[in-house]
Amino acid sequence: MTNPKTPAEILYGSLQDKIGSPATGSFEELKARRRGYPQEPGPDIDTPKVEDLRESYDRHNPRYHRYDFKEPLCEMTMPGCTAEAAYAALLRFAVPGNPKAGHAMREGQDAPAGFLGVRAGDVTIHVDDERKAVVNKTKDNHLYHDGFVQRQIVVEGNTVFIRHYGEGVNRSMDLALQNKVLAPAIFRESIGQMREALQPSGPPSGRWPRYGTP
Repeated sequence: MTNPKTPAEILYGSLQDKIGSPATGSFEELKARRRGYPQEPGPDIDTPKVEDLRESYDRHNPRYHRYDFKEPLCEMTMPGCTAEAAYAALLRFAVPGNPKAGHAMREGQDAPAGFLGVRAGDVTIHVDDERKAVVNKTKDNHLYHDGFVQRQIVVEGNTVFIRHYGEGVNRSMDLALQNKVLAPAIFRESIGQMREALQPSGPPSGRWPRYGTP
């Protein structure tokens, strides 16, 4: 009977998987080239705070998690839809489930977080005006400690997006899986609040802000 693979081997591949491969280099280098292995996020979402935080997480830990997704907020052909306006909305709705949603967050401020009506714990907020980003770092009492999420305004073509990049090492493998899989649902409410804040004055167009719906 063969030995069962560890979670890390399932995610990254095992040394035995590499036998016969024409690739050369260390096992670490082979893992880094394997499809799906977390790569460096790149300059479009790199803030100095994220650069520092990433160094503290072991990506080979089976309790490691990472997610990276973006959602559209508005089209720049619509009145009031600008990256600056979207960033102002992000500061007001920086933390999902925050009971003080609507109030702009400040650098170093602690705030409660939650989702689906359930209290998740507290985060510390770091603000990067230059990159139009906020970084929410979990505190010890947070369900998904230890980790962070960077929420950043990005523009592609005429569309303004909110991008989420999260990373960390959780207390258990189950929590790491939850953290990764549930991330889009966790931020859904605050994304909707941001879209609502960006609505033009007057009656809605009928499509605003119903992105992702038929």
